[in-house]
Amino acid sequence: MTRDQVLFQAWAFGCLIVGPALILTGARAAGLAVLGSIVGSVVGALVSPSFDALVYSTVFGATIGTVVFGLAGLFWRSPAKRLTLLVLGGLVALLGVAAVLGVHLFWGGGVCFHSPKGRLSTSCLPAEWDSEMQMLFVFNAAFVTFLCLVQAAQATLTYRVMRARTRMPNTGRGTAALLRRLHDRGMVR
Repeated sequence: MTRDQVLFQAWAFGCLIVGPALILTGARAAGLAVLGSIVGSVVGALVSPSFDALVYSTVFGATIGTVVFGLAGLFWRSPAKRLTLLVLGGLVALLGVAAVLGVHLFWGGGVCFHSPKGRLSTSCLPAEWDSEMQMLFVFNAAFVTFLCLVQAAQATLTYRVMRARTRMPNTGRGTAALLRRLHDRGMVR
């Protein structure tokens, strides 16, 4: 298995695990962005002009999918508290940096590696490819972190607006508890 295949499989399985996990924990825009990167990579692979450009098309498609699905996910209101979203944003940022550093340190920039049987791998790509792909990965991780921070700001704003409209005291229980109380009073559907 070549380096590209290993990286792609690790990335795809990571997205399939991290995306739903982010959605379930309340970072819905970030989770949709991660899942959108898979959709974008498939579309990028399908519209690739040639086999030589397949890797570039896949990565650029994943970046476009991340941005499009992430921005669409901002319209899906998060039930999570501000602190939860801030922690998730920090974890995504750390995971992105760790992944890029791990790939860079494990394989090195543009260096071919030998398999255990002594055969040279066919995936000896130039250092420019590695740096470009790493930069796109860092951008994707930073954008997903940004989405977590935007949703944290939305959660804070929603809570403050709802509390101001209803003149309810701050109980410190978050937006979900406030909306539940408003629903019980018949003020929100």
